Amino acid sequence: MKNNFDQFVEQKYPPAGVFLGYFFIGLSVLLFSTQYLFSGATLLIIGVYLAFSIIGIQVEKSKNRFKYYNRHFWVKQGEWKSFKDFPDVCVLLTNLKGTSYYGAGIPITTKNRLFVVFLLNETHREKLLIKEFKTEEMAILYAKDFAERTGTNFTVFSPYISEATLSRRR
Repeated sequence: MKNNFDQFVEQKYPPAGVFLGYFFIGLSVLLFSTQYLFSGATLLIIGVYLAFSIIGIQVEKSKNRFKYYNRHFWVKQGEWKSFKDFPDVCVLLTNLKGTSYYGAGIPITTKNRLFVVFLLNETHREKLLIKEFKTEEMAILYAKDFAERTGTNFTVFSPYISEATLSRRR
């Protein structure tokens, strides 16, 4: 297994923004062919930014650190953090629900269940998204593999509850 790895987490912008980026790239090619160089270059830069900006995680196991980064124009921006601050990995179920309205105001609702792998700090109050899966089995396999490769603990999500919070709940 590789000690150091770099992994795509998700697109920086939603699918509509990524599609718009590809549309701008195509439109810029058309503008270049019709001698509108400045407009074509502007749309090309905007299109590349929208289409290829991503969020990722870079791990350097040899130095026991990772970087959760945003990549714009192939430049990674983020701070290195130690695995001592994020010692745990877990899988959580996320329900996504969206409603679209078609025609005469007829609603169509979509529901998706995603199993998400998170990197957690010691109190489980801070979470960093690692990857999303459609099945629980794949998420658990990936989380265990990630924990083994990074030296973190595969655990159950159980956030720390302070004494003050417990006293308010009683």
